[in-house]
Amino acid sequence: MQDAFNDIPCYERNIFLDGQKPKEHVIKKLREAANIAEKNGFAVAIGYVGTEGGKVTAEAIQEMLPEFDERNIQLVFISELDE
Repeated sequence: MQDAFNDIPCYERNIFLDGQKPKEHVIKKLREAANIAEKNGFAVAIGYVGTEGGKVTAEAIQEMLPEFDERNIQLVFISELDE
């Protein structure tokens, strides 16, 4: 039974995007995630969705998209990392 779990990929969070903080804080964390991704090949960032701060996080991500493009960084679902 234990062997069935060995095939399940497991990732550790690198960055938490706290949408309760100002957008500038979230942008700083997104840049940290980008730096980690450039160094390690990927970074795992999680954050709030919905009314708990999702709007701030979404705005920060939207603002960072041109910089991500310049740095050749793609945003993907975590399930896509193992493909």
